[in-house]
Amino acid sequence: MAEHDKLERLEPAVQQWCERFEPHTTARTHLAGYTELCTAPQVDKDADQSQTDITLSYAADRIKQLVRQAPGRSVGVLVRRNDTVAQLIYELRSRDVPASEEGGHPLTDSPAVQIILSALKLVDHPGDTISRFHLATSPLGPLVQLTDHHQTGRVLEIARQLRQELSEQGYGPTIYRWSQMLNPSCDERDQSRLGQLVDLAFGYQQMATLRTSDFLNYVESTGVADPTTAEVRVMTVHQAKGLQFDIVVLPELETSLVGQSDACVVGQPTPTEPVDRVCLYRNAGIQQLLPAELQSLFDQATYQSVSEALSVLYVALTRAVHALHMIIAPSTPSERSLRKTSAGLLRAALTDGGRLEPSKTVYCTGDPEWYLVQMGRKPAGQQTTAATRICPETIQLAPSLPGTKLRSQSPSQLEGGGNVAAAGLLNLQADTATSRGTLIHALFEQVTWLEDGIPDRDTLRQIAERQRGVDTEIDQHLDAFLAMLGMPDVGRVLSRSFYQPPWDETLCAHLPGGASSGPLRAEVHNEQAFAARDGDRLMSGFIDRLVLLYDGTQLVAADILDYKTDSIDLKQPEIVDQRVAFYRPQLDAYRRGVARTFRLPLRHIAARLLFLSPGILRSVSSSDES
Repeated sequence: MAEHDKLERLEPAVQQWCERFEPHTTARTHLAGYTELCTAPQVDKDADQSQTDITLSYAADRIKQLVRQAPGRSVGVLVRRNDTVAQLIYELRSRDVPASEEGGHPLTDSPAVQIILSALKLVDHPGDTISRFHLATSPLGPLVQLTDHHQTGRVLEIARQLRQELSEQGYGPTIYRWSQMLNPSCDERDQSRLGQLVDLAFGYQQMATLRTSDFLNYVESTGVADPTTAEVRVMTVHQAKGLQFDIVVLPELETSLVGQSDACVVGQPTPTEPVDRVCLYRNAGIQQLLPAELQSLFDQATYQSVSEALSVLYVALTRAVHALHMIIAPSTPSERSLRKTSAGLLRAALTDGGRLEPSKTVYCTGDPEWYLVQMGRKPAGQQTTAATRICPETIQLAPSLPGTKLRSQSPSQLEGGGNVAAAGLLNLQADTATSRGTLIHALFEQVTWLEDGIPDRDTLRQIAERQRGVDTEIDQHLDAFLAMLGMPDVGRVLSRSFYQPPWDETLCAHLPGGASSGPLRAEVHNEQAFAARDGDRLMSGFIDRLVLLYDGTQLVAADILDYKTDSIDLKQPEIVDQRVAFYRPQLDAYRRGVARTFRLPLRHIAARLLFLSPGILRSVSSSDES
């Protein structure tokens, strides 16, 4: 992916998700009484902090302001990652904002607990200089008679005493004594966390080992809920399912709508059936060259990932009762487009998609002083006017731009100018006709020059059976193929003499010297594959028969021959003209593909259709020449 990923790449998945959730969202026009989207300050390029750190710090300031404005109201701070929960708890408590975390977090978030853990590290590793320094400079240091971490002899003696106490008393009583020694130096929360550490130590007694490192690992991996009854609760969006808060703050919206790709993509007939297809993950450029069946696996994987991300965003946006505050990063100096993130999606929905300045409210709706009404300090009918940006009724994602992600297309999709006749979709004989056409194409692929002969009938039968299996109609198809080769126009264009002087008038117009061109060397390529950029698309496919014409070693011209097995009534010659017009866009795409692949001017590339059933050869001019 490029640095600035495009939201339009996800349009199908986003659209399908919106259609699936539409019945659940129409009943709730407004997510909350007051909704606000604002930007955090811009990170200083010389600062040690990241933009994420700046955004979370700004969010903590905003939460503190909200708590002061609307006292007694519940505040839910919803994030995506557990690490962000811990960071926000720290930011809030450093601002004297009591906050609790849902589901618990290891006790290592308490400075007092960290002091006891450093003492335990010294029991196993007296040479750990970091733990020695930490203990010696902490309130517990003087109480255990360690004030200078350079005194190695004293450290060894203290480690021996602590080890003996643990061995004789056990973890519970020992850590209880240490916590009592620390309590006078702790605030209310640290005292609470020390009490939880004591409970954890008593519970560990039955599984205790001779190594304190085992207990340290146990403490660092065990989540313990903070029993505070704070109005501010910090949790992940998943933990907020089924909950509601008066105020919801969303400070972590820069997460990607598509997570890290799995090593493989898989396919299943239905969600409850076993996997029947597996493909290694490949980038978008390679995906476009894979068969449609495998490309669909990548589309399904993208849809599932996007659907899950949007479902999480939907949960986050619908937890607020009165106010919803969304905080995102401002535009970077190098920003050129919206990123594939929740923030990017919100910007596309709620703003004009332009650059966002730091520390600005870029969208808001509703009464920002709703809490005054709740507190009885403002009449219910009096609403403070807030600067708003109107959300469009229909959100249109931008189309692909040249130079960005290319969508894949085959020339056959351009038949009829991209239009499909509805009647053709209901043709019950379509599959049979397609199968017959595939077989006839496979047989014509065996022909290089008629002068050099064709495979014998047994070989042709083997080829046919590989295409269709054992079929009673194979002999009929082989007879039809041999009859086609005997038709005048078919035999003429498949012969080497067609590409020698005197030139066919439909071909000489594309030769550098016209009708005066001398003998050229003709080289046949059956089922010639190509992939070339065509505007904002990657055009790829197979040309039934491509003849390259060389003057010595210099490629000077090319002739494209496309086989068609359409059933055409010779009594209605106007039908041929209609079919030529129908297939012209496909032949135009072939010409452009050959021009880019072989670096030939378009004027030196001829294209023709060979209708095999009636044996009609027609030259096809490009759309520009018509």
